[in-house]
Amino acid sequence: MAQSRQPQPLAATSVLSFHDAVELFLVLAGEHLQVGLPTQINFSQYWDKLAAGLPPNTQLPSKKAMERMNKLRVNLKHHGAVPSPTDIDQVRADVLTFFTDATPLVFGGTFTQIDMIDLVTRQQTVNFLQYAQTCADKGDLPQAMAALSIAFTELIEHYTETRRSAHRPPFRFGDLRDYRDESSRIRGDREARKLNLGGLVGYVRDISKQLSSLTTATKQIQRAMRVTALGIDYTRYAKFGVLAP
Repeated sequence: MAQSRQPQPLAATSVLSFHDAVELFLVLAGEHLQVGLPTQINFSQYWDKLAAGLPPNTQLPSKKAMERMNKLRVNLKHHGAVPSPTDIDQVRADVLTFFTDATPLVFGGTFTQIDMIDLVTRQQTVNFLQYAQTCADKGDLPQAMAALSIAFTELIEHYTETRRSAHRPPFRFGDLRDYRDESSRIRGDREARKLNLGGLVGYVRDISKQLSSLTTATKQIQRAMRVTALGIDYTRYAKFGVLAP
């Protein structure tokens, strides 16, 4: 959806994504309905083939609209004809209508019930995500974002924490302890002033500041390496970090 709202010509490729989403739905529908679909099949043939698995005199909706989308895809992919903004808006609306109408017909549930939370296998993370959704439904977006942040951190730590095992977690990238800048305490040390160790104290104070800065930077690099190694888009993660508390 977001891709289709980008400025032209970036939005044009959303037609390809919309088509892929619909075709994947049709293939999955064939498996669910136990309809043997041929390996080579034209896009418009899905409707006739899948009708065999539906109740009598029933057919998947939006055939004409999806054929219109497929024609735009062919023109873009094979002939370089860029769809207009109006065409893209129409495709977006048609695809949403198709999913909304076809999902209960094939799977018996509503399209709005489909939730990415169902793909998360770790229950602790799921609990935080469900709480975030509950807060969002109530309009408490700050609390929802906080719960999302906790859920993300909990899942990352699950894959990077040290466990009692002969093998270290591959995504941990070493152990790192927190270090607090002690320069203020060192500067106020009375015994050091009595011994006239001002120069040494200043030197140690600078080292303390440097260690604190180095620890902070290393932790940020470590975090970035963990996120990237787990296959997460770092740019999107950084945006999430700005939005979430």
